[in-house]
Amino acid sequence: MAGTATKRATVDYALRELVRRKRRRQALTLRGTVEWQGDLEESRSGRTG
Repeated sequence: MAGTATKRATVDYALRELVRRKRRRQALTLRGTVEWQGDLEESRSGRTG
């Protein structure tokens, strides 16, 4: 399933996945709650590529 070689690696992978998914859920709850103020064109002007 996870493609890991040992039980320990499988547990480590599962725990990392659990944390990743929890952080993603938490970030998604913030979606639309923060109002950004700024100039997008000005922000982009310093970028290359």
